[in-house]
Amino acid sequence: MPTLRIADIASFMSFQRPGTRAIEVHMEQEQTEPVEQTEPVAQTTSASVSRVGAFIAPAQHAVLDYGVAAGFFTLGTIFARRHRRRAVILAFTNGAMVLGMSLLTDYPGGIYRTLSFRTHRTGDIFQDSLAGLGPILLGLVTSRRRRTSTVRRQPRVP
Repeated sequence: MPTLRIADIASFMSFQRPGTRAIEVHMEQEQTEPVEQTEPVAQTTSASVSRVGAFIAPAQHAVLDYGVAAGFFTLGTIFARRHRRRAVILAFTNGAMVLGMSLLTDYPGGIYRTLSFRTHRTGDIFQDSLAGLGPILLGLVTSRRRRTSTVRRQPRVP
């Protein structure tokens, strides 16, 4: 009879806080309903409501930050090959901001650990706004009217 431990899944996804009890659900292969629970469902629900703000662990956040920085640097090199100077500057600026904040933050992925996680959050908000509004501010996004007016019209063939 296989045992599914929800605590293993929850701890991997960082939803379980230290000190909370694990819930074990024993299931037979032909059954789809849980047979036994060691903790009442009402306690589990109230505990999960209190953890709404904890989406990911700081270590997972660090991995995602370094992945995002690598993505911005990759975009920068792609834009450099296409000779898109303003897009290159924006991509490398975003990548440097994410990498710099990740290296300076006090979490498992940080190296210098001078910034708190809350300050890192503020920097993330600023960087996200730069990544979202940067193409508009640098003129990389053109309006539809402008794009269609610059297209050469083909002569009509009778």
